[in-house]
Amino acid sequence: DWWRVAPGPYGAGPQVEGFAGGIEIPELFKHPEAEGKPEPAAGPAAAEDGSAVRGLVRFLNQRRRAKAEAKAAAKA
Repeated sequence: DWWRVAPGPYGAGPQVEGFAGGIEIPELFKHPEAEGKPEPAAGPAAAEDGSAVRGLVRFLNQRRRAKAEAKAAAKA
């Protein structure tokens, strides 16, 4: 079996958590159960999401403009 290795002269080697004999321990990969589901926020949170989107769009437009200006300057 490829995962069984005899201890070398320097000891048994490092232990890898979550790995036992070539089989992953599935309990380590499970997400903890949530005690209660959070309720969706109303009002101000929705406005914050909208402003975040506007900020992202503004940033992307500025980046696109700067890229176009750099390309035009490189041609000149």
